[in-house]
Amino acid sequence: MSALATIPDVEILGPKGPKPYGGVGLLAWAQNELLIADQIMDNPGGGLLFASQTVGQVKAALREADRSRWGEAVQLLDEAEDLMVRRQFAAARERLQKVREALRGNSEATAEGGREDIRREAPEGEAPRPV
Repeated sequence: MSALATIPDVEILGPKGPKPYGGVGLLAWAQNELLIADQIMDNPGGGLLFASQTVGQVKAALREADRSRWGEAVQLLDEAEDLMVRRQFAAARERLQKVREALRGNSEATAEGGREDIRREAPEGEAPRPV
């Protein structure tokens, strides 16, 4: 008998980790994240750090989902982030509110018959993949 054991073939189907955006759609997730950023940006003890990090994550997700569709929202988030760092919290909150309203408007449009699953552009010959 051989000292080596045989290992049966293992079928790898892909990652099975947490669902993107906590299992909710991108738009709902982004709205919630921006609401949290709005609430904590001026909190002492790291609120500004966590708020700017949160805004950055939302910007990256929107850019990745559809750069042309969310270009204006990403620009507003850039401005909000800059204003937060300069401690101009009222102006930063106005920008975050505008983005949340834009996301909410898109969420309502999808609820009326559209779809929320933003799709990434796929390489030629492949089907688009949900984000």
